[in-house]
Formats: sequence, C-alpha cells, structure tokens
Amino acid sequence: MTDLRGRVLMRTDWPGGIMASPAEVCDRAVRSIGHLREQTREKWPDLWGMSVTVPSPVDAQSGLIVPPVFECERAGDWPNVDLRAEMESRVGMPVVLNDEIVALALSAARRPGAPDHLLYVRVSLGLGLGIVSGGNVQLGVGGVSGEFPHVQVFGSSDRVCTCGRTGCLETYVSGLALECEAMRPETLAASPALSRVAQEVGRVTVADIVRAAAAGDPRSMRLISEMANRLGAVLAVVATIYPPGEIVIGGEIAAGGSYIGELVEHTILGRLLPAAASRIRVRVGGRNGVDEIVGAAHAFVESQLTANELVRRLSAAAT
Repeated sequence: MTDLRGRVLMRTDWPGGIMASPAEVCDRAVRSIGHLREQTREKWPDLWGMSVTVPSPVDAQSGLIVPPVFECERAGDWPNVDLRAEMESRVGMPVVLNDEIVALALSAARRPGAPDHLLYVRVSLGLGLGIVSGGNVQLGVGGVSGEFPHVQVFGSSDRVCTCGRTGCLETYVSGLALECEAMRPETLAASPALSRVAQEVGRVTVADIVRAAAAGDPRSMRLISEMANRLGAVLAVVATIYPPGEIVIGGEIAAGGSYIGELVEHTILGRLLPAAASRIRVRVGGRNGVDEIVGAAHAFVESQLTANELVRRLSAAAT
C-alpha cells in the first residue's frame, strides 16, 4: 500500500507467481489484499485503486498478457485472461495493469535527479529491459518494447529458453541461467558453499549465489562476473544505438549491491566510444521489490488520476 507519491505505507508478501494458474494468483492476491485492508482500514479508509504488474509484456490496446512467443506451452492460460477486468470485478476498484519492467523503468524515471533518457535492466528469474526517453517509458507498437532477452544471439546454443526457442540471450543472462550454471556438477564440486545449499535444499537460487559471492566464494564470484560481463557486452550495443544518461541494474541480482554495478559498468564503458561513455552512469536499483512497488504507484497515478479526476474525487470527499 502506497500514497500517491509512491511512498510505501505497508506491504505484505506471498510466494507464487505467473508460473501458477491465473485463478491461483488472483485468489491469493485478493486474500492478501483483504488481510492488508483489515489492518489499515481505520487509518486509511479509502483506496483509490490498484496497480498490478506481471513479468510479461501487456498489449497496450487489449490489456491482455503477451508472451514473447505466443506458442510457448509454459504460458498456460495467462494470454487468455483479462487480468485487469478480473481483478477489478474482485476488488471493486479501478485496476491498472502493466509489464513489471514498465513499473521499474517508471520508478527510475521519477527518481529525483533522474536523467531524461535511461535504461532499466531487470535481472531476476528472467531478463527485462525498460526504455525511458524524454522522461517517459517507451512501450513501442503493442507495448512490447525491450524484449531483448529473446534475441537469439547464440544461434548454435542448445539451451532451451522459457519462450520455447533455443539460443536466446536470456538463457545466458538471467537469474534462471545463473541458477542452472550453479547446479552443474563441476560448479558444485568447485564450491563448497553452493554444494552445501544444493544438498540441504535441493536447488541453488540467485540469492544463494549472491550470498556466497559476498562471503568470498571464488566460484560464485566467477559466475556473477561472467554473467555481468555478458550483460555489459549486450548493453554496450544497446547504449551505442541509444545512449542513455543512466543504466539501472535491478531485480534479484540487485542484492549483490555495487559489486554488480561496477562489473557491468566496467564492461559497458570499455566497449563504448569516449563521447558516449563519459555521459553514462550505472547504478544498482532498490532491493526487495521496492522499485516495482514505487513504479506501480506512479503508473496508477499517471494513468488514472488526471487533474479533472483529482478535482472530482477531492470534491466528493469534501461533501
């Protein structure tokens, strides 16, 4: 729950995500929102609306979720669900739906002192790119800009992407790719820290790798360094085509702090012409989903609370 400036007043978290069915996600969201309202109703009796983000493009006209490759079996029922209308009917208030990378980019664009032109790169389970130009998030035709994770830059690769194809950038640069590398037998044999986690839990997460790297585990540091170098190399190409004033690295990988940003920045600046390199700064975004929450709040305010709507609501409240 936030105020109209995006300041977080209260929050609740729950496991799960888009890999679950739409019904499961909606049911869990409504229960969690109801619990949150019970705790806050006395202090904040009126909510003006709800902002929802999903880790997938959203069609700007229909409001439906658009998988990068529509035939992908893992997309399940999501492309056929009008999530915005479904949530509006359940919560009884206006709902705004966006790709989460849009919210992340918007949070960076509305940050005090932010440049007019910037890129927000999300490295979590997947990979995403938000583009800000002139202070506004650029959605492109159909609202599917920034889907560079599914560019097949490694054509001969046998790594299968979540979109169903092989050779996508995301199979080398993403949280999922990092976790797959960490679970390789040769990696576990070289890293007592990751091996211990794998034996105890059965898997290794991005958070585990970041913690091990922070504790000085050489293999974990190498995994992160290799991924940061690949990411930096690709971002150098993007920054050559569209030079931003700032590149923000966010998502789960942000838990690595400035170490991640410095690695990516070193690769980017080493590949750019001096004129472009001198104008770009790289920073790490907020942790624990704060950027997404703040950006989602801004997305709702800017799309729903126009000047006329604010006057109408405030007048109604006064009477």
